[in-house]
Amino acid sequence: MRKNIIEGLAEYFKSEHWLTFLNFHLQNPDTEIWHAHIYVETMIHPESLLPIMEGFFENYNHPLVRKIDFLSPAPGVGALHNVHPGSLPHFDLFFRFNPDAILAPMEKSKGEFGQNALSWGKKDMDEFYKQFQFKAIGPSEEAEIRKYFRSRHWKQAVGLIMHPDVIHVHCNLRISFDPKILELIARDTLAQQGWTIDKVVPNVFNVRGRYRGKLVFLGTYPERVYDLGWKYDHEVVIAPSYEPWYRDDCQPGFDLCFTSEFDRVVAADPYVKLTQEEVNAVVRSSR
Repeated sequence: MRKNIIEGLAEYFKSEHWLTFLNFHLQNPDTEIWHAHIYVETMIHPESLLPIMEGFFENYNHPLVRKIDFLSPAPGVGALHNVHPGSLPHFDLFFRFNPDAILAPMEKSKGEFGQNALSWGKKDMDEFYKQFQFKAIGPSEEAEIRKYFRSRHWKQAVGLIMHPDVIHVHCNLRISFDPKILELIARDTLAQQGWTIDKVVPNVFNVRGRYRGKLVFLGTYPERVYDLGWKYDHEVVIAPSYEPWYRDDCQPGFDLCFTSEFDRVVAADPYVKLTQEEVNAVVRSSR
């Protein structure tokens, strides 16, 4: 066993960065947390980090209730996406390769808005919504929203969610009404398709330096995570947004993450894979 690696990983899970993330960004007595991001640098292969994460939260009495996805949101960046520990919020762990770091906080300037750990909850979303003058919805507007979920754009979204190389989908929309209404009608549509979900999480994400709204659907059947991204547009009730959002190189109207992209990111650097014995030793150390 590589003792230095075991000790380095054990040390991280007792570090200020990780403990602050657990005690402030995943569970905060002062506010209701809905989602979180954490950023690290590492030499450890994500296929080894995954069972360590599962084992840690098993020991923490919050066993994971969903599978973790691998994805790459940006060049050179990988993620353990949708880590969902029991009754705690789901979170994403983003990583960059560093041959000198077993597991360590990412430099803040390389994280998100100068931070390497962030979270969002009810208070944040209530504040975010204050900037928009959402319109009231009557029968004709509801009919138009429901018509969208019979449109070609929505059918394309369903196909992309199920595409074998697409691990995560953002379906990009323009809306002028409260996104809670979008959630409720989307839930009806998914039920009619025979799809089921654990829950829907309102959140924001970074689009070219500014936050934009989204609804994160944690699906159970199929077990996929897919988002309805939205930008406020008082000129429409609902419409696809075809201009580039997060990425310039995807099908218009969508932002996509591909399994093949993640595989290329990981293959580009000499990540260290742990043996099962080494994984077990790290998990034991986190008790």
